[in-house]
Amino acid sequence: MRPVIMLLLPLALAACEQGILVGPGPGGGAIPAPSSLASTTLDQAVELTWADDSYTWDPARFLRYSVWSAAYDLDADRCLEPWDLEGTTVAPNFTVGALANSAPRCFRVNGETIDGALSPYSPIRADTPRFGSGVLTLWAAQVRPDLAGFRFWRDLDGDRWTTRDELGWIESESIASIDLALDRDAAGVLWLTPVRAGVRILTWPTVVSTLADIDVAPAGGYARASVEAISGAGYVVEMDGPDGFRRYGVLRVIGMGADRLFLEFAFQGDPGNPELLRVE
Repeated sequence: MRPVIMLLLPLALAACEQGILVGPGPGGGAIPAPSSLASTTLDQAVELTWADDSYTWDPARFLRYSVWSAAYDLDADRCLEPWDLEGTTVAPNFTVGALANSAPRCFRVNGETIDGALSPYSPIRADTPRFGSGVLTLWAAQVRPDLAGFRFWRDLDGDRWTTRDELGWIESESIASIDLALDRDAAGVLWLTPVRAGVRILTWPTVVSTLADIDVAPAGGYARASVEAISGAGYVVEMDGPDGFRRYGVLRVIGMGADRLFLEFAFQGDPGNPELLRVE
């Protein structure tokens, strides 16, 4: 086991800068960079994992990895200076916390040896933290019509920017501006139905044990038809926003009874950004 030292869409991007190659490695080579970098989108955080190349190259000389981040211009598809050091770790993973939701960031990692050799940077990964929730209860309209409607985001102040107090509305199914309504048919089956114009839904094809099982929102496959609510299922929702940009949210059904659902959700407040959870 390595000693622990802590000092502190799908989207392919070219590295904005390369590190300095310092010091020979085995056979005269330089310390290699992590060859890959992946991320998991979280609420106010991004979890990073990368190939452990700098360590496996020479475990006896390896010291640590350094994790860097910078602002990302989504429209121009480029990282913005400066790059900030988020922290260091001996493991090939790191969670960057205290981030602003809906604010895209670039991330990169490089390795270092005990004698000061630095690797080039890993490939750059762009990711955008998104809002998450606790457990909510949505009732069937046939039992509690006043608690049968759900809306991901309501822009209360009209600034077109998402804040936490604007998220996760349980409302009456009679309100035309809700995203989804829950209904129970004569056979007792519960259904999620898109309501307001511009809302479309798809069922994730596999069981969803956590919200992190769902990757970026798919480019297509959404429909305005009702979908059956199933315990352990996930649903991706595409919504038209007030500024003409689409927004994406995801629901996970944690459990259910005969007349209600227990669910959690995530919402990407960055307009047009499909990143919800995991990107490879």
